[in-house]
Amino acid sequence: MAWNHEHPIGVEYLHDYVRVVYEAARAAQLHALVMTQCAHPYFAHVTDALRLNDWSVKSANIIEQTSTVNELPWPILIG
Repeated sequence: MAWNHEHPIGVEYLHDYVRVVYEAARAAQLHALVMTQCAHPYFAHVTDALRLNDWSVKSANIIEQTSTVNELPWPILIG
């Protein structure tokens, strides 16, 4: 583990954060599905589903991208 004095840094910090979220979700609901964007085997035990960004297939303007996603109907966003 990479540590900076008393606190993890870099990917270790992200892993600890995702682990806390994963454990809390599972404690609240045994069958909770935890989806992350951490596409690395190191996160396999704290991730149930992987979501890859789809920003690259849309326009380069982040404001346009966000407003386009917000205009989509919910069944498309969920499925």
